[in-house]
Amino acid sequence: MKEFSRATAVRPRTEGDHPETGERRAEFDADLDAQWSVGDKLHGGYVLAVMARAAARTASPRIRTRPPSARPSCGRPSRGRW
Repeated sequence: MKEFSRATAVRPRTEGDHPETGERRAEFDADLDAQWSVGDKLHGGYVLAVMARAAARTASPRIRTRPPSARPSCGRPSRGRW
């Protein structure tokens, strides 16, 4: 099992402002680790941690100084590919 910080790492694919709206946007890639699974499905907390890493990379510095908080609600298992 990878160290958690390596297992939740993200790499920017694209970053910048939306050409029409000017809103900040970004896309990231991540190598999801199958060892963070329950049965054959990725653990939801693990997937949320990966998403939080990507969100933190795009947040303003003011927001980055506060610990992240999330309240997930999932109706279906994640469909990660690894």
